[in-house]
Amino acid sequence: MTGWRKCTHSWCRLAPKATEDDGVLHLYPGGSPRAELAARLAEEDLDATQTQQLIETTKTLGSEQEAVVTALCAQRQATRRGSEPTESELDTIEAGLAAAASIDAIRDVGIAGTDSLARFAVEHVLAARPGILPHLIATTHHVTIDTFEWLETELSQLGYHGAIAAVLTEVSGNILATFSDSYKKMAVPFEFLAALNTTAMQLSPAQAWHLNEAAALTSALRMKAQPMRVIADAVTHHAELTQNTFRLIAEASGLDSALASAQLRSLRDEAPQNPDWGLLYLPSTRTPTPELHLERIDSNLVIDTLNTGNPWLTYLALLLTAATDSPPTDLAERALAALPNLTAFDRVNTAALLTHRWPGLALPTDDPLVRAGAARVTAAALSQTRQHQDARHLLADPDLLVRHAAAQELHDPSPDDRTVLATALQSPAQQWTCKTCGATAPVGAETCPQNHPRPTPRLP
Repeated sequence: MTGWRKCTHSWCRLAPKATEDDGVLHLYPGGSPRAELAARLAEEDLDATQTQQLIETTKTLGSEQEAVVTALCAQRQATRRGSEPTESELDTIEAGLAAAASIDAIRDVGIAGTDSLARFAVEHVLAARPGILPHLIATTHHVTIDTFEWLETELSQLGYHGAIAAVLTEVSGNILATFSDSYKKMAVPFEFLAALNTTAMQLSPAQAWHLNEAAALTSALRMKAQPMRVIADAVTHHAELTQNTFRLIAEASGLDSALASAQLRSLRDEAPQNPDWGLLYLPSTRTPTPELHLERIDSNLVIDTLNTGNPWLTYLALLLTAATDSPPTDLAERALAALPNLTAFDRVNTAALLTHRWPGLALPTDDPLVRAGAARVTAAALSQTRQHQDARHLLADPDLLVRHAAAQELHDPSPDDRTVLATALQSPAQQWTCKTCGATAPVGAETCPQNHPRPTPRLP
């Protein structure tokens, strides 16, 4: 490789080359695990003390996430009683929707629990508080694609067609220009998949009914977990890259793409005006779980995808690179050169991939985001080989994000190792870096200037 540079840093020497599924390469899929856990707990049967403790804990996740978790707790209280929400609970749920609606950036981490909150609001709040409609519509760029489809159907049945159009003219900065236009965008990735392989096939009744291959392909693409704003950006602004990425995922999955595409066309043709794409997300023990494996990948596709800033596409491109037998010889240097211009989120993941596939490559250690990505892979490798103590320098990094990235991978240390690691974590840090926006903040700051929460390093 032209310009190849060997790295003498300890984390590069310690991280072994590994395959995608060996537990070493863990890319951030997006979102906050802590926020997702808090949202799930909010829908459990908590008593008053536990509820308050949960809400207090979410204060470290940012005011928007705190408002949504508080709203989820209120809706759970109403559900447990078996009655409609009280006025106080309605106020709390409306505040949660307003908080979720205030986040509209493509690269923002998003708000956990928005799907459940939006569905509950349609079923139990909208009739009593029709004024929540602007907030409800504005949350559509956060919900996942199956919830978006449900909202479109439910709101139409409730007669909100005209109201939706009126609201959308007043919602400034909404990435989804119109709700109906967004619904069309929701169908685009499925249309891409339906056209992926146009080989004519006569489906058996079981193939047309169960849709196993089509469901497995959409699962391999991680489509269900993507917020609508991310899907809309991909299919609108990066259509060709999206199609090429889909094609590679289909190839890497080993699935019969002709059969999967035929099943998608069959599903569409059952109801051309309103295909029930949500059927593809229903859990089934028949659905295959493919592992990605690719012989080669085009470095231009990977770099072009990284430059989109779309978190879904970049995540898939990095997964594909990790699953490729022999990545192009120029890809490491090109990805390294692209690092400074990538979003914060993609710098972390790209650094993880580079450390994983090219452990001898020298990474810019002055960038905490890059250090965090490298530290995550290195810590996972050390954990696997029971060399936990060798990760102590990662837990003493001056930046809390690096410590956090390493700590969450150090599973099941021995008591002696845990003592060494805990001591390293207690050493004073200088700052923390936000993996969502890339801003740095003082150690004592709970949030960055963009109101994203501070990482909290702790051993599993």
